[in-house]
Amino acid sequence: MAEEDIIPTSSVLYAAHKHIGERCKEVSMTFLRCKKRDLDPSVCLKEGEAVMICMGKVLKDLRASCKSSMDTYEQCLDRYSNDLRKCRAEEEVFDAEPLDTRTEATAARTALASRARGGAAPLAETTSMAGSFALDAWSATARA
Repeated sequence: MAEEDIIPTSSVLYAAHKHIGERCKEVSMTFLRCKKRDLDPSVCLKEGEAVMICMGKVLKDLRASCKSSMDTYEQCLDRYSNDLRKCRAEEEVFDAEPLDTRTEATAARTALASRARGGAAPLAETTSMAGSFALDAWSATARA
């Protein structure tokens, strides 16, 4: 089985959730709109697959640009049963590492949000929601 075929663990998905939410927001929202229109899971398989592909690209990019800090953060989450509060130091190191894949517009939005809140701030709530929806799409298509 190739590395890109490996299904990520929950701790990997938790560690990458901000990045998944940031980069997969549109496909995640399309998937959610589809699910809202039709409760039959088979109707939205194409949209779910698009979310999975996007998530795979994000994870591959994260592995290429900040593997060490992501591994450290992911291992901490794994050790503490995905309790984000117990891994804040590892999260800060991971989040501080620059990503080649982040667009200037996204970086500018993040900086504005940080200044508006008086310091380092998480990504916008919609971004976190999109990350959660991406996780939902992953679990729905993994079960299909």
